[in-house]
Amino acid sequence: MKPWIVILIAALVIALIIGGVLGYRWYQATRHPAAPSGVTGGTDTSGLLLCEYSRTGGMENELYILTLTRTEQGAELTFERYRNPNNWSSAYTSTYKLPADALEGLYAIFESYGMADWPEELEKEEWELLDAPSVSVTFQTADRTYRIYDDDVIPGGGPLLRDVREALEALLPDKVKQ
Repeated sequence: MKPWIVILIAALVIALIIGGVLGYRWYQATRHPAAPSGVTGGTDTSGLLLCEYSRTGGMENELYILTLTRTEQGAELTFERYRNPNNWSSAYTSTYKLPADALEGLYAIFESYGMADWPEELEKEEWELLDAPSVSVTFQTADRTYRIYDDDVIPGGGPLLRDVREALEALLPDKVKQ
């Protein structure tokens, strides 16, 4: 194989990875309004208003999002999967109505990690896996949004990202679980 072909292929792969990561960071930064839709001033805003787990990139180049939001009627779990986030093809989205107490399990995780006392920005890991998927978790309370990325150092340690994913996936109907 000619060297210029190898360089061209490598440049394309790098561009896809960088495009996926930058697109994901933009998506995360612009996704959440000040309060989740359906939540108004008359709604009880104690505890958790929103919890989201998202994963993108990696070898599968997939965008996978689970969002649990408090609504006036209870809670709503939205499941989104895009097989190619560069052009949003092969999209699968579903929304499930849940009772308000569905947020309690996620709020228990929030409290068990002592997140209310965390600083605005967490320290970053020294190493970052470039070909691994980017994973983040978002918790939103009435007064603050907490966004944790896979390269953040979790105060006190622990598998926070996995705990949140498992708790949200446990709320999904069996037919859509991974």
